[in-house]
Amino acid sequence: MSSTPVRVFLPAILSGILAYLCFFPCDLGFLAWFALAPLFSTFTATVSTKRLFVACFVGGLFFFLPATQWIRLASPPMYGAWIGLALYSSLIWSISILFIRWLKWCGLPLLFAAPIVFVSADYFRTHFPTGFPWLSLFGWYTPIGFGWYQMGQTQHDWLRLIQIADVTGVYGITFMVIMANVLVWQWLARWGPVTRWLGQDFPTSNRPWFGTILFAAMFVVLMGYGTAELEHEPFAIGPVVGVCQTNIAQEIKLNKEEEVENRRIMESDFIKQGNQVSQTVPGEKLDLMIWPETSYPFPYYENTPEISPLIVEYRQWFEKRLRTTSINWRTYLLIGTNGVNVEGNKEIKANSALLFDRHGDTPELKGRFDKIHLVPFGEYIPYVQTLPFLKIFSPYPEEYQCRAGSKWTRFLLHKVRGGPRSFGCLICYEDTDPAIARGYFNTREKPVDFLVNLTNDGWFRGSEEHEQHLAISRFRAIECRRALVRSVNLGISALIDGDGRVIALANQPPEVDPNTGRTRGIPVSQWSQAKSTDGTFRATVPLDERISLYTRLGDLFALVCWGVIIFFMLIRFSSRINNRFFARPMQQEIPVDSPKEIT
Repeated sequence: MSSTPVRVFLPAILSGILAYLCFFPCDLGFLAWFALAPLFSTFTATVSTKRLFVACFVGGLFFFLPATQWIRLASPPMYGAWIGLALYSSLIWSISILFIRWLKWCGLPLLFAAPIVFVSADYFRTHFPTGFPWLSLFGWYTPIGFGWYQMGQTQHDWLRLIQIADVTGVYGITFMVIMANVLVWQWLARWGPVTRWLGQDFPTSNRPWFGTILFAAMFVVLMGYGTAELEHEPFAIGPVVGVCQTNIAQEIKLNKEEEVENRRIMESDFIKQGNQVSQTVPGEKLDLMIWPETSYPFPYYENTPEISPLIVEYRQWFEKRLRTTSINWRTYLLIGTNGVNVEGNKEIKANSALLFDRHGDTPELKGRFDKIHLVPFGEYIPYVQTLPFLKIFSPYPEEYQCRAGSKWTRFLLHKVRGGPRSFGCLICYEDTDPAIARGYFNTREKPVDFLVNLTNDGWFRGSEEHEQHLAISRFRAIECRRALVRSVNLGISALIDGDGRVIALANQPPEVDPNTGRTRGIPVSQWSQAKSTDGTFRATVPLDERISLYTRLGDLFALVCWGVIIFFMLIRFSSRINNRFFARPMQQEIPVDSPKEIT
């Protein structure tokens, strides 16, 4: 039997559509367990490698084009970034299918080849080209990559299953999901009408009983692990945080013609929400107020040797204005703004988080964190010196370049309940890069007590990006076993505990279950109510004191998957070298009674 082209393209396209439905805005995560089964039917199709590659690439476009369409909302030039990213992600998808087919041909069962390749591809896409943490050994590490839309992320609301992320990261869940898809296809392939329509021969003697039993055993173990991790003593009581969520459209921030008026609007919002969240609650002192990324409308100039008298005067004005706007707050204040360093006649900008102590009359700077993982075209233009035309893809009307930070700043809170506490900061999409969050744990210093994410999602205008961003953040909380506090412009601000449970949203403070004494999780169906709106919440940070294996081992699971692929590549390469240079053809033996012998 031979497969017609349409019977290769249609399964790939169907898988692309089903994969898209697994993520927001649909969030039909249960589809992920069989969404790729049609795609896997192409592995046994009798078509050329070129046609298979094209079919899988088209299927990838049906997934990534609609999934990443929210990128275009940032500005008209970002249409190019959207299309480019969709093409790039689809290319990786199609190459992955060829790798799976090749590993299967090398003798590795499809049940293992498929999840190994998908995990490896996700790891590659999350860090390519220079964001692989191990590149720091050679001085080549520059955080970059796109860690969205991994199949394991579709299970973000299945808390018992995803607890394994504190060992394997999200890659372990992806492995299980892809295994399930392979098994679904292998069982479907035993059904005559399916194979006849596909035009394929599939040996009915190949019964996937062993794979099914193995998968079931692994699934039971993971669910048992998740159950054990969730059954723990209540979290310790941490600092009381006040989270502010603004609803400022990005156009207001970008409008230079009305910059003075727009800064007044932002500052007014800053004061209004700060006063709201700082209101005295009987028996509860606010320990830390948190504002979103780039929320404070005035830049902060660092005190450097080259600083001019004019900048000194500006610094004094900055501190006076901050003192005036936050005069009654009497707490620690974490704000997002542009930090500026002066080097000669040049101003070097950074996307910064600044911690001020506001207990006294004068704001006292306690620490600064500069964003490490910058967004291409949003915060810097790659290769702009060599390819200056790339400026047209930037959403900013003028050239806007940030310098990446290199230090994982540990912010210390001394005047809080329960004694001194520390926290680490993640700005913008740094909560989608597991290596950045893990950076606060893989040093000799004491791990931070919780994490804070400052984000400006105002670029994406209430799209599904907000929900998807929050869903990805849940995995960072589990991987690090630390609560994660998010303060976001336009939403969704939230508090996530160390189990990955969303327990507070803007205008939805935490609620305690009177029967169990535990904080209730907020259903995903209510997430959309907390975006595109002004809002605040006060909450006590639940302190998780567990130390996860993931913070120590990092992406070892994904690297092992890559190791398997490299192993088979070396075996294949060495076999070809041996056959070409060392193997000798056997000499034909001549029978004794042959004519040649007689002659």
